[in-house]
Amino acid sequence: MGSTLKSTVAGENGKADDNAEGGAAATFHRPPRDRPDPPPTEDLRLHAPPTKPEPPTGGGLMQAAFPALGSMGMVGFALVYRNKLFLYIAVGMVFLSILMVIGMRWSQARSVKKRRISNRRKYRAYLGSVERQLPRTPIPSW
Repeated sequence: MGSTLKSTVAGENGKADDNAEGGAAATFHRPPRDRPDPPPTEDLRLHAPPTKPEPPTGGGLMQAAFPALGSMGMVGFALVYRNKLFLYIAVGMVFLSILMVIGMRWSQARSVKKRRISNRRKYRAYLGSVERQLPRTPIPSW
């Protein structure tokens, strides 16, 4: 719906008269003044960013190294009995236990890194969904 603005020109007597012979009337059509919607009054609430996952602590290393210490006892028995086959098996068990300790620590560090990447990806998706929900109001150029 448009609004109409009527402009008149003064006649000979100096008074504005729409129907005066000497006066000219012009009608201007302009679109209504549309004001943008006011910004939302409620506060925008965002979830806090995810915390950095804690790396494995030293207690985990002691728990992982405990089987390696137990297999060292097997080496002691192999030395006491002087059986080469038993000694080879004991040394192999020690190396396997040490490899398991290293593998467990690597696995724990890798899972912490994956969890951090996953949390970051989820939080960025959340921020994107919040941004899409925000109203798009043009910035007035005055």
